[in-house]
Amino acid sequence: MLNRLVDNGKQTTGAAMLLDDNYSLLQRFVTLELPYKDNAKNISCIPAGEYYAIVRRSNSHSRHLYITNVKDRTYILFHVANFNTDLRGCIGVGSSFKYINEDQNIDISSSRLAFDELMNHINDKDEITVLITEAMI
Repeated sequence: MLNRLVDNGKQTTGAAMLLDDNYSLLQRFVTLELPYKDNAKNISCIPAGEYYAIVRRSNSHSRHLYITNVKDRTYILFHVANFNTDLRGCIGVGSSFKYINEDQNIDISSSRLAFDELMNHINDKDEITVLITEAMI
């Protein structure tokens, strides 16, 4: 489940958790996305809703999660990203929020570590249900 926290028009922050089939907590992590701009390709996060993700591999992101059923969008991924500029509609995964660069936007830290932990919980044949809520602000 990914609970979007704040969409400030520049980016969207979130808090997420991975649960097993018995709803036991496996991992908590934070997320970073683009702001919502009517689901426009490359400049918007996807709408809140229920999605399905599978493990996929690519040259640019190695092993990652691919959200398969986003209306009017393709290649929405969970991947390593520290800054909103690392994203084109995908979801960045990190350990905590932190100001890393000088752009005045909150970033996410330890993205590689949090992402690797997430992927260690997931088998290549797993189908993951992803629930995404609207941002509170």
